[in-house]
Amino acid sequence: MTNRTLASLFARFVRSPETFSRYVSYRAKNELLLRRFNLRNAMLATEPGASAKELGTDETTHGCYSPIESCRFAAFRTALERYVHPKRTDAFVDYGAGLGRGLLMAATFPLARVVGFEISRKLSLEAQRIVDAVRLPCRRVYCLQADATTAVLPSWASILYFFNPFFGDVLKKTFERIHESLDRLPRRLRIISYCPPNRSYGRENIDDVLQQDSRWRLLGQVGYPENYYGPPFRVWANAPSRQATTTAPTD
Repeated sequence: MTNRTLASLFARFVRSPETFSRYVSYRAKNELLLRRFNLRNAMLATEPGASAKELGTDETTHGCYSPIESCRFAAFRTALERYVHPKRTDAFVDYGAGLGRGLLMAATFPLARVVGFEISRKLSLEAQRIVDAVRLPCRRVYCLQADATTAVLPSWASILYFFNPFFGDVLKKTFERIHESLDRLPRRLRIISYCPPNRSYGRENIDDVLQQDSRWRLLGQVGYPENYYGPPFRVWANAPSRQATTTAPTD
């Protein structure tokens, strides 16, 4: 945490001791969760960042790899518990999985499967090594090298996660694949988005796309803590047709 951030937090404490108390309580809860799932070392292993150039992607359509801060873990879990209500039959897909921090967080729920799509072979292989080294409630965790614009979204996928990995045409083509999956098998799909403003660089991001598409609606959002510092996790859902169904993953 930078000196600037600490100064900002101190100023908020002076203005509102009660709010700052909630912040301290949140950080304590977050630390307990990291210890409960033995994630501290694994989270540190996912820390090294990489530029779009290093990943071999176009920086005009892809963000760099920079993992979400580990202090957001409790807010992530709260967002899923409050608005997604994950079940053992649910399967989670992380678009732009990087070194697997999102996979680690999702696998703390006893889901049927957690899968990451990552365009970089180097990152996907390292992410698999990291998640394999941790024993979590979800035992089936995979990071696959995949291009989101061409990857077929499996019919068993029911929860999607976007940490603002790409923009523009790449994002639009990715949603074409998502809607094709829903056309093949109408079902309820939830999307968790997290979009720090400084990662969009003024370009259309996942929240922009979902807000403009009448097929999706916002269920709610959870901040850090309760919108105290930083952007919130937003949870979206589609409006499934009458033929919508819930399917459990199969091998």
